[in-house]
Amino acid sequence: MELVFAFLVVSEGDGDLLGAFIKSVVLLFFIGLYVAKIKFTKWIISILLFLYALVCIIAGVESSNWLFYIISVYAVFFIYFIHWHKTLIQESHTITSQAVINYTVEDYPLLIVRYKALLIDGLSLLSIMVLAMIIMGESPYRTNVMISLWIICGFMYEPLLNAFAQTIGQRVMKIKVRRFSDPERRVTLPISFCRSVLKGTLGWLSFITINFDKDHRSIHDILCNTIVLKEK
Repeated sequence: MELVFAFLVVSEGDGDLLGAFIKSVVLLFFIGLYVAKIKFTKWIISILLFLYALVCIIAGVESSNWLFYIISVYAVFFIYFIHWHKTLIQESHTITSQAVINYTVEDYPLLIVRYKALLIDGLSLLSIMVLAMIIMGESPYRTNVMISLWIICGFMYEPLLNAFAQTIGQRVMKIKVRRFSDPERRVTLPISFCRSVLKGTLGWLSFITINFDKDHRSIHDILCNTIVLKEK
C-alpha cells in the first residue's frame, strides 16, 4: 500500500516522494515499537492511520481515483486488526472464568426506549452537520470538510462513545451497552465498531429479535456478544 501511495504521489500529487518516504518510515517505526510491546504505541499508530485514511479519502474525492479509497480501507483495517488482536488475547485468558449471568425483565430497556436513543443520536449528529455547514459558509473547502466530518461522525461517534462512555441518546434515555458475558465491563473499541457497522447495515431488521430473545438482544448484540441494559 505504501508503494501504491508513492505511485499516486507521483501520478496524482505533487511528486513529493521524500515526504511519502518519511511518512512510511514513521509508520514503520511505531509499528516496530508496537511489535516490541511498548505501551500506548497502538494508539499512536491508530491516530496516524486514521489521519492517513482521512487524507486518502479527501484525495480520492478530489481526484476521483479509487486507489485512494482502497488505501483508506486498508488503513482502517490495520487499526481494527491491532485492537482486535489484543482483544482476542484478553478474551482467551478470561473465557474460562466467565460466570452465568441472570437478568430480569426490569434490567432491559423497552424497544421504544432504544429507538428514542437512536433518534436523539441522529438529531445530535444532524445538528453538528448543519452547524458545520453554517460555519463553513461559501468556503472552497466546504465539501471536503463536510465529507470528512460525515465520515468521522458516522464511523467513530457511536463506537468511541460505546467503548469509553455513552452516546448522547443513551445518556438521555439512561441505557448502556455492556459485554454480555460480563455486564460490569464496557465493550472494547473493535467490538463496538463491529456492532455499529452491523447495526447500520441491518437497520431496523436487527431489532426484530428483541421481543423473541430471552435476553432482549438485537441481532447485532447477539453477533457481537453485547447487551443493552438500563442504568441503575
